Amino acid sequence: MSVTSKPGPIPTYYWAGLEKVPIAMPEPSSLRDSTQIVLPAATLEGLCADIEERFTVTVVGDGPCRIIGSPVEIKKANDFLARNGVAVP
Repeated sequence: MSVTSKPGPIPTYYWAGLEKVPIAMPEPSSLRDSTQIVLPAATLEGLCADIEERFTVTVVGDGPCRIIGSPVEIKKANDFLARNGVAVP
């Protein structure tokens, strides 16, 4: 038996032996939780410049302040904020 793959959309399943197993897609909210920190703008007073300088993130301040970056950079920024007395939810 030969298996050929056809170009097309990303599959929503994989083969485990002869069994077709669906791929569980992650919830979008869980992906956002690992790629951004959302805080009131007043919480980051005086820290925005330090955060953008030290980490590869983007700080967006339209309403609540959002720090956006890769999961690794968000973890580092989270640790930095905690060391500086900012409670991150």
